[in-house]
Amino acid sequence: MKLRTVQSVLALLVLSWALAQPQPPELSQLPVVQADTVLFRNGDRLIGQVVDATIGIESLLGTLAVPRQLVRFAVQQTRFAVDQRSEVTILFFQNGDRITGMPAGPGISFQITGSATPLAVSWPLINVLAFPVVDTPPGPDQIILVNNDWLSGVIETEVLNVQTGFGAAQIAVRQLRSALRASGGRNFTFTLRNGDRITADLPEQVLRLRVAEGATLELTVRGDNLLAMFPGEA
Repeated sequence: MKLRTVQSVLALLVLSWALAQPQPPELSQLPVVQADTVLFRNGDRLIGQVVDATIGIESLLGTLAVPRQLVRFAVQQTRFAVDQRSEVTILFFQNGDRITGMPAGPGISFQITGSATPLAVSWPLINVLAFPVVDTPPGPDQIILVNNDWLSGVIETEVLNVQTGFGAAQIAVRQLRSALRASGGRNFTFTLRNGDRITADLPEQVLRLRVAEGATLELTVRGDNLLAMFPGEA
């Protein structure tokens, strides 16, 4: 009888300890702060100023040097696959865009109050770094022009060259879910198949499209004549 009582007490103590451990914050619960904030996986928090000018990230668009002033916050997320685990970082930008990738560098330099030396913070320790969807139509690839004409076929161009807020980038068409032009401007919102999105200008170029009749059309693609593009399933 005493043994059962001791086991019950120990179980309650373990449960209480587990419940008392800090949980990673939900995205909607992130604090709105004036200074930069680093939240660690163990629940610790540092408030100060990130010294690094850019955050290097390996993404579907290649290696990007993202200016930190464009980032609203970054969240590290663990994704499980078959018998493997991978860490990815999701960058949320000030304009609402987001992109997923792997941090290219070992960490960030962080200037905290009362210290003259910047603190080097390793990415694996970071949970959140906080700074002050369009449905694809079914069927083949579709291109909708500003005058509401549309073409349906197979896009033969492998990549789209875009000019983003953090420099030039290439988007593989097979990774693209949709590209929509913002009303009244040249900006496009590119939605990728993994849910990421990015806003960019589409420089003038030629887009090749094979239509149902078998002919290959060459379209001049600019921000002023293309309204939307929906690549089919890869």
